[in-house]
Amino acid sequence: MKLVAAIASADPNLSLRDIAAQLDQMGERPAGGGRKWQPSSIRHLLDEAH
Repeated sequence: MKLVAAIASADPNLSLRDIAAQLDQMGERPAGGGRKWQPSSIRHLLDEAH
């Protein structure tokens, strides 16, 4: 997901948990259909982007 990579690039000091919280606050739905973003999901998406 490009949004995850953009958030991570905008502030490289954000933790995976911070990125997940930001996506939740933005109302973005997790790719797996869950209710909340998980740090492991963020890690997976960032790994795929690189």
